Amino acid sequence: MRPVPKFWSPTHPVRFVDPDRGGLVDMSLYDAAARCSDRHLQLVWVGDPASEPPVVKGVSRRDLERKPAPRARAVKQFRLRFRTADHDLRILARKAEAALRRGHPVRLELQMRSRERRQREEAERKLLALAALIPHRWIGPVRSPDDSRVILDLR
Repeated sequence: MRPVPKFWSPTHPVRFVDPDRGGLVDMSLYDAAARCSDRHLQLVWVGDPASEPPVVKGVSRRDLERKPAPRARAVKQFRLRFRTADHDLRILARKAEAALRRGHPVRLELQMRSRERRQREEAERKLLALAALIPHRWIGPVRSPDDSRVILDLR
C-alpha cells in the first residue's frame, strides 16, 4: 500500500474498493477521498502501478502502522537417487517432516541416471512411498520437467 500521489488531480478517475457495495466502484479521486474522510480512513493506492484506472481503498491508521505479513518461506529441497537406501530415506523423511513443521514447503526430487530413466513409473512410486512417510497437508502432482528427474511438492 502506497499513499496516493500528490500530482493526481481531484478529477483523476480511480477504482475504489468499497466494502459497503462489496466490490470495485469507478469514481473520481475527490469522491473517493470524501468517502474515506467521512469514515476517518486514509486513502491508499493498492494494486499494480500500471493499472488504469488505479485501484485505491480506505484503511485505518492502525492498519497502516501494522507490520507487513511475514514473507513466504523458502522451499526446502531434498534430492535423492534411485538407489538410495531405505534407512537414508527414513532420515530424509524425518528432515522433511521437521521442515514442514517449521512451515517450509518441501520439494522431493528423485534424480535418475542413464538406465534408470526408463523406469519412470517406479521412480514415481518410490517418491509417493516416501511422501507417505511424511505427514503433510497437501501433495502436488508428480511432475517430470525432463528425463533425468521426478519432482513432488509437499506442504
